Amino acid sequence: MSKNLLENFKLLNGEISVIKVLMLFYLLITMNIMSKNINNKIETIIKDNIYLKHLLGLITVMILLSLIYNLTSTDLILYSIILYFVFLLSTKISSKYVIVLLLILAVIYFYDYFNEKKIKEIQIDTILNKNEKNNIIENKKINSRNVTIGTIFVILCCSLLYENKKINQFGGDFELNKFLN
Repeated sequence: MSKNLLENFKLLNGEISVIKVLMLFYLLITMNIMSKNINNKIETIIKDNIYLKHLLGLITVMILLSLIYNLTSTDLILYSIILYFVFLLSTKISSKYVIVLLLILAVIYFYDYFNEKKIKEIQIDTILNKNEKNNIIENKKINSRNVTIGTIFVILCCSLLYENKKINQFGGDFELNKFLN
């Protein structure tokens, strides 16, 4: 990938925080577990239809992105699909690592949060000159991008390890379609 492409890809240049969206999505799911105020018929329909579950999940990610960021409709759809796919991969991890992943996501979320606050402080700083500000901000954005790429890589590796385990467990009967459901 060229440097220019990486700089313009909003998921990696810091304009869209993968960590924020994933953390919010997990919080929404946790809220669902804690609250059983939904009509039983609706709950049954959603539980029994995997495509409806995925559609509602994708719509939820789209709504979260639209609430947090000002995106074009094309970017909103593209990044929602990518983030939902990363979320799906993050759910296909061995159960013993899911809690660790959630804790890592929470730590990185707060790292990004304080990083963003520091960038805002630097932008209004009157002591630093423009070049110093730009260098510090650029370094913080690069660090944030690297943490995001690392997190996605860890999720991908863990889900591939889990998929490999399932292939070994189920033999030739295992299908990727079943894996993503």
